[in-house]
Amino acid sequence: MSYRHQLEQLYEAVTGRGPADMRLFKLSRGNVLTPKRRLNIYADGYSERLRAAIATDYPALLAFMGADAFEAVVKACVEATPSCHWDLNLYPIGLPELMPPGPARDLATLEAAIAAVFWAADSAPLTPADLTGIDEAAFAQMGFMLRTASRLLHFETSPNKYLTAHRAGDSALMGAGPEYLLIVRHDHEVHRHALESLEYDVLTRLSQGKNLTEAITTEAAAERLPHWLGRWLTRGFFNQS
Repeated sequence: MSYRHQLEQLYEAVTGRGPADMRLFKLSRGNVLTPKRRLNIYADGYSERLRAAIATDYPALLAFMGADAFEAVVKACVEATPSCHWDLNLYPIGLPELMPPGPARDLATLEAAIAAVFWAADSAPLTPADLTGIDEAAFAQMGFMLRTASRLLHFETSPNKYLTAHRAGDSALMGAGPEYLLIVRHDHEVHRHALESLEYDVLTRLSQGKNLTEAITTEAAAERLPHWLGRWLTRGFFNQS
């Protein structure tokens, strides 16, 4: 039996996806623990580590749902999705996909986006200096791609307001939305920027590869562009190239 096959068999057994092959287990010192008991130690530790990883990334969701409901969601997530990535930091990000639509899922989506942006690859930001010497016609045809470590989000509830209150130690209820957000890592910190609905629409079109002229589709958006552009560039919304 090859070492790779042994690892595959152990993984299948620990995650409950296949029967245990007891040939994997040599006798323990003094044969105190049976092979079955030793396998259960692996299985219990594996599940507990995955549950702890999820709980670390969703403190606001825990407060919102309550301990019992949150633990039930986490347990269901672990049972449904064995870890398939070498980096355990990325495992909890998929939790919202297993939740039904509603305020709790919106809050989970926001906290998952924060974690994803924190761990995403870095990219150099576009700055005002990078636009020096570009004439108006060329500027209008430019494309502006969002930072690699960023997420655009739209909610019909208000998870960002809830999260802000939670982090401040204030009690809060999840109110109605909508909320439009850009989560971006800039200067080694994750920032949550509230957006106007028009601004969100423009940034969405830019993220889809449209140039500035194609992204600005209304007179109202064109009027707001100078205000938005200053904020976009000083707060690191876009990739340098």
